[in-house]
Amino acid sequence: MATTSAEDRRQELQTEVAARTLVLTEHITAHTFQPAAEPRGELIGWTFRTGHGSHARYRWVSTRHVIGQGDGYDYRWQAERSLRLARATGLDDTPLPQHLVQLLAEPTASLENINRCLDQDTVYAKPVGAGRWEIKRGGTFLGTVHDEGARMRRGRYAAWAPYADRRDGIVGFFHDLDAARDAVARAWPVEVAEIAGELGVPVARVLETAEQVDQAWARQRCRALVRTEAHQGLDSRVTQAAAEEIRRRLTAGLHPAR
Repeated sequence: MATTSAEDRRQELQTEVAARTLVLTEHITAHTFQPAAEPRGELIGWTFRTGHGSHARYRWVSTRHVIGQGDGYDYRWQAERSLRLARATGLDDTPLPQHLVQLLAEPTASLENINRCLDQDTVYAKPVGAGRWEIKRGGTFLGTVHDEGARMRRGRYAAWAPYADRRDGIVGFFHDLDAARDAVARAWPVEVAEIAGELGVPVARVLETAEQVDQAWARQRCRALVRTEAHQGLDSRVTQAAAEEIRRRLTAGLHPAR
């Protein structure tokens, strides 16, 4: 049984490494991969996002080594529908390039490391000096964590992020490095365009809802919109707490109670 499990894991790794390598060779900004499966549960590929803000597009890659062509889609569900159609018509199947055949022959441990390097979505702590870590998601810098010593009763790990609620950027103090890492990641804002792409609604509608939440939360001295010169209009970003509230409001609107 253990041998079968190890073989299954290796096959999963080979499939994912091949898909991610193909995608990143063609779309260097690809991120937010999500698996796509048939109704009976078989994995057929991944949808992913290229670019950022209101100009981002959704695309797909199949488990049979094909990347969807064209200009991409406004919404993730459209990319997934296109992938399902390609699978149904046999358009998602092509021989594996020779350079990938050689890559996938690497030992399983090497494939694990390769997959981690290709993963643009997982948050990790990168040591950058004694008692200091950069918190990153793929190649994106999210913030830092400093070890202030075990005697710090408030928590030895001081977490900082550029989008923290506090003006000095302090996210908080934690007794565990993983908790500090996760807190930094939670401080990173969410694009209104990403919420639109996930829910399948116009970006303008998401922005309108975000502004409503921002006004409501302002009475409690909490912010929803992240206000910067770079992130305005349809390229606006919101806090992760606000993103949850926006999703709740929009989902309720899409599926009203009967």
